[in-house]
Amino acid sequence: SRRSRRGFAVVAEEIRKLAEQSNTFTEEIKEIVSDLTAKTGQAVETMEKVGKIVEQQSVKVEDTREQFNIISKELDNNNKAVEKLNKSGKELEKTKESLMGIIESLSALSEQNAASVQETSETVEEQTASSEEIAASSAHLADMAQEMSEMVAKFNI
Repeated sequence: SRRSRRGFAVVAEEIRKLAEQSNTFTEEIKEIVSDLTAKTGQAVETMEKVGKIVEQQSVKVEDTREQFNIISKELDNNNKAVEKLNKSGKELEKTKESLMGIIESLSALSEQNAASVQETSETVEEQTASSEEIAASSAHLADMAQEMSEMVAKFNI
C-alpha cells in the first residue's frame, strides 16, 4: 500500500509536471497565436496599403496611357501639318516660278518700251529740228518774197 501510495505520488507528480508543462505550452501557444494574430493584422494592413498603392499605380498607368495617346495624336497632327507645309512649299515654288516668268516678260516689255521711247524721242527731236528748219526756211522765203515784192514795185513805177 505504501508502494502504491508512492507509485500514486510519483504518477501524481508526473501528472502535475505534465499539467504544468501543458499550461506552459498553452501559454506559449497563446503567445504564438497572439503574435500570429498581430502579424496577420499587420499583413492585412500591409496588403491593404499595397492594394491602395497598386490602385494608385493603375490610375497613374491609365493617366500615362492617356497622355501617350494625346502625344500620339499630336504627333499625327504635326505630321499632317508638315505634309501640308510641304505641299504649300511646292505650290509656293510653282507660284514663284510663274511670278519670275511674269517679271521677266515685264522686264522685256519695259526694255522694249524704253527703246520705243528712245526712238520716239529721237523722232520727236528730228521732227522738232525739221520744224525749226522749215520755220527758218519759211522766214527766209518770206524775206525773199518781200524783197521780190519790193523789186517788182520798183519796176512798176
